[in-house]
Amino acid sequence: MRGHIRKRGKQGYEYIIDIGVMAAQRCQSCGKRFWVERRPKRSCPRCGGGLSEVEERRRETKAGFRTLSEAQQAMTKALTAVAEQRHVIATPVTVAEFLIDVWLPAIMPTVRPTTYAGYRSACQRHVCPRLGQVKLQRLDGAMLNSLYAHLSRAGGIRRQGGLAPRSVALVHRTLHRALADAVRWGYLPHNTANRADPPRQTGLERELPVWSEQQLHSFLGSVREERLYPLWRFLSMTGCRRGEALGLQWRDLDMEASRVAIRRALIPIDGKLLLSEPKTKRGRRLIALDQETLAVLREQAASQLSPEALLGELARGLFAQDRQGLLI
Repeated sequence: MRGHIRKRGKQGYEYIIDIGVMAAQRCQSCGKRFWVERRPKRSCPRCGGGLSEVEERRRETKAGFRTLSEAQQAMTKALTAVAEQRHVIATPVTVAEFLIDVWLPAIMPTVRPTTYAGYRSACQRHVCPRLGQVKLQRLDGAMLNSLYAHLSRAGGIRRQGGLAPRSVALVHRTLHRALADAVRWGYLPHNTANRADPPRQTGLERELPVWSEQQLHSFLGSVREERLYPLWRFLSMTGCRRGEALGLQWRDLDMEASRVAIRRALIPIDGKLLLSEPKTKRGRRLIALDQETLAVLREQAASQLSPEALLGELARGLFAQDRQGLLI
């Protein structure tokens, strides 16, 4: 690996190093060269001419050193990184460009729809409005700490008031995953999120108010004649998540054994309802049903299968041949 130092201006120095042979594209009309860093260009941005694929030696220049000694130390460090394949090429990509244009499209096929929706929401609503214009390679731990403090104090763009520590921690985990991928893909030398300090979560934040037995019986009695009573009864007696209960189908219910199998969840994403598989093996489970809840489900089955119920569904445009919902 080769490099040299030269004087720049009256009181500064810069180094130039050879970082190896790399893929590039050259315009067949104007001769302009473009390094292939993310994805190849279809045509020349300057003149619109065709591009040919080539491999050429690439050099990197860095200025701003006050003394020859500073420039020499920096060049030695850079050459060592190149030799050990740790060198990161300088790029003008911003935080928003990396998150929205590079990272999110790349991970979308690899994660669950709900996980992707959470990542996208954190990037668009919380990270990009404040840090989107920052160059990715200039992002540091202090900037992330400032972001977390702002979110804790003022909240996001659609929320007045600070976010809970758990919500800020979710933003931090999103950034940690994104910046870890940036390191793997050669955009960064290290994960900047490791140098930030998200707010601490305490056990008290997980405590939620719950109804007493008397309040629960009072609620179930007040909704006994409503269409969604089977859903409220099932949720109250089983402790299932809302999406798990809404994703139940009649084939999941074993009336003889008085139990129901949780195999999927119905979740809203971007205004659409999607069926999602459980995240873990423990998410697939059997739940025992009490006799009164089982009797309510039998009534639900009879009402769904009656001619009057089917006519009502048709009138509201809700019925379809593949409609097999147990509770809705």
